Amino acid sequence: MNKSSYDHARYLRRKAEQILNRSKDILYSLSVIDRAYIAGIVDGEGSIHMTKKFKTGTWYAFVVIGMTNKNVINWLSQKFGNKTIEVIYRPKGSFKVTPSIIYYVRLQGRRACLLCELIYPYLIVKKQHAEILMQYPCDARIAPGKRVNGSPINEIRTVLKNKLTELNGNYYQRRHPKK
Repeated sequence: MNKSSYDHARYLRRKAEQILNRSKDILYSLSVIDRAYIAGIVDGEGSIHMTKKFKTGTWYAFVVIGMTNKNVINWLSQKFGNKTIEVIYRPKGSFKVTPSIIYYVRLQGRRACLLCELIYPYLIVKKQHAEILMQYPCDARIAPGKRVNGSPINEIRTVLKNKLTELNGNYYQRRHPKK
């Protein structure tokens, strides 16, 4: 057995052990009513998208829910096992003297895909977004020292990102037009 096949077999063995030892995610404990309620919140106040990490050059999946009601976001963060994030936001040209405080909770990677799978039957507006995100290769990793831009994993992620951009109406291009 040569070294590369030994390393690959060892990697597969360790990965299988990790999957067996991985405790179930808290998202699996969501009741059917909670899943339907969260789907409604994601449809109305949520965002299903992918963002590029410039350090690694690859795309990552995200589900973000943001609103001014802190109680709902705290409830969601408790259900997701996340922290609530607070952002002070004042729209440009706003006539308001006091800024609005926006709270949000975010899931990324495997957990974002898992949430999409769990709430998929209840989604209406963002059903297509969830379908695309559920295809995201969560467990695929690019080894350190390898080029990310030319890797087949990143090509799949780029195709999925382009599909999401079409569904989201090219939001990024509208907000950041090329000069």
